Amino acid sequence: TISTGFAYIRAHRGSLYRPLFFICLPVKIVASVLLGSFFHDFRPGRTPDSTSFWSMFGGYALMALAYVVAAVVISEYMGWTMRHPGRRPTLGELRRETRRHFLFYFSLSLVTAAMSFMGVFLLLVPAVFLLVVFQFSLPLHAFERADFGECIGRAFTLVWGRWWMTFALLVVLVGMSIFLNLVIDIPGWLITGFGWLSGIESMGGDPEDASLRLRWFFTLFALIGNISALLLMPFVQVPMCFHMLSSLEKKEAPGLLAEVERFNLDGKN
Repeated sequence: TISTGFAYIRAHRGSLYRPLFFICLPVKIVASVLLGSFFHDFRPGRTPDSTSFWSMFGGYALMALAYVVAAVVISEYMGWTMRHPGRRPTLGELRRETRRHFLFYFSLSLVTAAMSFMGVFLLLVPAVFLLVVFQFSLPLHAFERADFGECIGRAFTLVWGRWWMTFALLVVLVGMSIFLNLVIDIPGWLITGFGWLSGIESMGGDPEDASLRLRWFFTLFALIGNISALLLMPFVQVPMCFHMLSSLEKKEAPGLLAEVERFNLDGKN
């Protein structure tokens, strides 16, 4: 599953990453500006006002929105290449499909997130169980145009008996993504963190200029972190989509994996 997913990303890297950046990057930029403003205000010697906390909330809300949009773009891209063998979607075609189905995906994400969050109040185990199960919900709609109830109900059916395998795959992929993201992000956050703690904005020069520079440092490194997360997201989402197809093959549709060859893994048209 992992090797097939990575081969797919390698073959489609240009046409897959182009819509991710054009559609998701503007949201990431706004989120980075809001978070940079908050972390600049939230430092020793200053108490953030309510506006700063709204900036933090808005920044993280936009990051969550960008995550959902990216998941939709990747799922729709893979669904397109499955329905149109030998052809890749243009940016306009993929944007149109994403916009057409986004409300469905967004509602589905809210419902599954709420169900997983409710599992936290029962015990941590139900929350983790549901989080793994709902990894199949978005791909089910992208590949089969399953309705709302099917995206939730059939996710349970497909994962049942393969939950541990799905959990292990998700842990490996997410762990790899987090590790690489930290390698990229830590140097920047160390620089800004030392500057934040040492009061760099009060060390010589115009305090207003130093304050502005520090704010842009926070914004810059928040943007770097958001971009690196966007770059790494297909390395989680694509293999999970292939794992969903593998589960579908075993549970419901023998012979389906032969159809996966139509995903054009070798990159040829």
